[in-house]
Amino acid sequence: MRSLLKKDRAINVNAAEVMGWTALHAACDRGLDSIASLCLAHPRVDVNLKDDLGRTAFLLACAKRHTSCVYYLLLKDSRVWVNEPDNEGHTPLWWACLEGHLATVKLWIASGTVIELGISRNEKNDAVLAARRRGRTEMVTLLSKFQANEIETRNEVRKELRITSKNFRVQSCFTSR
Repeated sequence: MRSLLKKDRAINVNAAEVMGWTALHAACDRGLDSIASLCLAHPRVDVNLKDDLGRTAFLLACAKRHTSCVYYLLLKDSRVWVNEPDNEGHTPLWWACLEGHLATVKLWIASGTVIELGISRNEKNDAVLAARRRGRTEMVTLLSKFQANEIETRNEVRKELRITSKNFRVQSCFTSR
């Protein structure tokens, strides 16, 4: 793919298959970090394209528990609309909470990116409710703590993940997938 993109910069990196998936969608759905990186480096990539179900590549990475793709998309590319819901109103955070992907949620909190927890008690987008319904007590505790004190929680998570403010890089390994 790298050589193909280098040879022909006119390639339509946003071309979609029948369900609306682009190469970036497929890479994020499958956790293919190097392919996602190549797509993101292309000058004409639209990182917020939605498939037929309204899912962005970022949402797929969150739903499929691919922390490293989330890292590349969330922390390294400001073009990504991280709170963009799918056609059903479910946000990437809602999916991460539903699937119990604590590493993604911690990374998101540490990043400093705006986090929309959803409308309380709204079945479609309340991330805390999604986590609670699936019995994800650690996630519920973390998000409740975040709701009460964003700055303190963000700092605690950054310390846990060994992220420095000056050089915002993740020092720890995300082994849970």
